[in-house]
Amino acid sequence: MLPASFFLLTWLHASPEKASSSVEACEDLHVELARSPVVGPREVCISPGRLTDFVFDVPIGAVEVQDEVRFVEVNRGRRMLGLMPPSDLQTGERLRLTVELTGGESSQTITFMLVAQQGLATHQVQVFRDPRPAESLRQETEAERAKNRRLQEENERLRSQFEQHQGLGYLLAMKRIGTHGVKAHALAPDSPAESTGGLSFFNGRAFRIDASVTAEISLLNNGSAPWIATGALLMNEGGETFRGLQLLLAESIEPGKRGTVVVELIATDSEAQGHLTLTIWDDSGRAITLTPVVFPTLYEETPGRPRSMPPPTRPPAGE
Repeated sequence: MLPASFFLLTWLHASPEKASSSVEACEDLHVELARSPVVGPREVCISPGRLTDFVFDVPIGAVEVQDEVRFVEVNRGRRMLGLMPPSDLQTGERLRLTVELTGGESSQTITFMLVAQQGLATHQVQVFRDPRPAESLRQETEAERAKNRRLQEENERLRSQFEQHQGLGYLLAMKRIGTHGVKAHALAPDSPAESTGGLSFFNGRAFRIDASVTAEISLLNNGSAPWIATGALLMNEGGETFRGLQLLLAESIEPGKRGTVVVELIATDSEAQGHLTLTIWDDSGRAITLTPVVFPTLYEETPGRPRSMPPPTRPPAGE
């Protein structure tokens, strides 16, 4: 029997009121170095055709942008930096940005991780090396209150809609599942997973329906700090990245505990085939790579008939 979480995640993907975790993750940022010194790179969303600005309260010095030659524009000012990302940016691609903060008795550097998103970008990142003015703090507090109210209303709306539309019948009505239903099997990587930060593979399952493939991965956190997935990448045997992979579920995994990550890719039965490689990471760069990840097929192979074609139907009696 398929898990209830699979039906919930599939329903959310099909619903017009889609979960907005990616949108929230790409909102404007305020970085206060005086209150919370940066330990690792902070993640910033970028997207082709969308400008992302960095504004600093002190003058900036050296700026290092990974693969800068690919960027459409990199505009440096005395206290600001504007980035127009490469037009060939791939979803999930990660590029490092390092900025030197000058002024005062000594300089300081801050590093960001620019993460490519499809149609989503952080509009502005404000960096404060000195304590922030009271008015700036008040404005952010008001913005956070409004955001929390909006999220609470959205959660209530989603919960109400899900309670009204549950089960397999709704998925069939939404044409998410065809006549061949849902195919599923266990994931069993041939070799130990490559990981950084104490992550290990516990178990997993792969699913396929007419319109998509889904992987449910259970991980064990052997590290000393909590871990939560913030990005994922799926590649074929030739090293090509599949566009549009979505991170549907990412549980916070405490040290010594297990948690689940679910990813989904829109794909027909002839796509996302073969031995694939899945990499999942968090904001600090702790990552795990699983290979091979093999999704089931909807149609069994029959000699003389292409795999992606459905089996022939039986003729009516009497013919």
